[in-house]
Amino acid sequence: MNKPLASKLTVTPETNVFANAPAGLMHVFVHDYKLMASIGIHPHEKINKQNIIVSVDLSIEDNAVSSPADVPQQISDVVCYENITNLISDLVEHKHIDLVEQLAEEIAQLCLNLPRVTLARVKVAKPDAIETAGSVGVTIERFKTF
Repeated sequence: MNKPLASKLTVTPETNVFANAPAGLMHVFVHDYKLMASIGIHPHEKINKQNIIVSVDLSIEDNAVSSPADVPQQISDVVCYENITNLISDLVEHKHIDLVEQLAEEIAQLCLNLPRVTLARVKVAKPDAIETAGSVGVTIERFKTF
């Protein structure tokens, strides 16, 4: 389904580099976004919302590396981190999601649908799921198919 970045980029997916001038990439991120969600497979998780923490790292095509005149001047010229948090909030607001993996995939696909986004790394953590753990969850990385 997902495949590596187009050959014009000088980095490989395995390098996990989100900002890279020679590759024409900038990094937009939201880290440790805390919200309540109906998530989990256990009966008590289907009744009560619980805390989740979402982090998103995106590689964005960076037009400014080729010309300082291309530096974004308006909010409409950028991938806005506030819009990313709104996408996440809207996704979890009115539905139950069984698995953190499912939520991470849905967030990644929403981000990859944004213009200029080429790579999305999404981490979903449940800080209250296991009493003796700081948090549990999943991190995924997905690439836009060209």
